[in-house]
Amino acid sequence: MAEEPGPSQGPIESESTHALEQLKQEGGIVVVLASRLSTLRAADQIVVLHDNRIQDIGVHDELLERSELYRHLNYVRFTQF
Repeated sequence: MAEEPGPSQGPIESESTHALEQLKQEGGIVVVLASRLSTLRAADQIVVLHDNRIQDIGVHDELLERSELYRHLNYVRFTQF
């Protein structure tokens, strides 16, 4: 499991993104704690956890359509006030 680098990480961000892509291509399972919307959009699968339980599983667009919790989390995290 890896935590995604923050937005100001510069070269570290591109190196870690490249390493994650390599692992995916080799058939590995990569778990990322996403902090950027682009990472969520690119994910093969997203698991929504709440109160230590799986609430939903899917890709970004599917979850936006069917999961109120996922929509709320996206709104709170990615909307600039």
